[in-house]
Amino acid sequence: MLQILNLFGCKIEHQGLNLLLEALKINQTINDLNLGRNLLKGKKSSKLIYSLLLYCNNITHLNISQNDLGSAGVSLILRAICSFLKEDGICKI
Repeated sequence: MLQILNLFGCKIEHQGLNLLLEALKINQTINDLNLGRNLLKGKKSSKLIYSLLLYCNNITHLNISQNDLGSAGVSLILRAICSFLKEDGICKI
């Protein structure tokens, strides 16, 4: 059973991330996803990462380092993470 998907440095762009998201929505086994050092840029990719966090709740480890998501994109992702933590009663912000 596949639990780790390492796509580090695979030159994935927004379109590829969109296809990956669709596949991960039906996958229940992958819990560790490495998307580091790809070509994910800006708010478009950040919105897809937000969707990934929303729909793929089996993912417990996500590496998105070394992408050019920008401060607005990272802020969007952090807001999503914090909202999930609030739902679980972990985050009190």
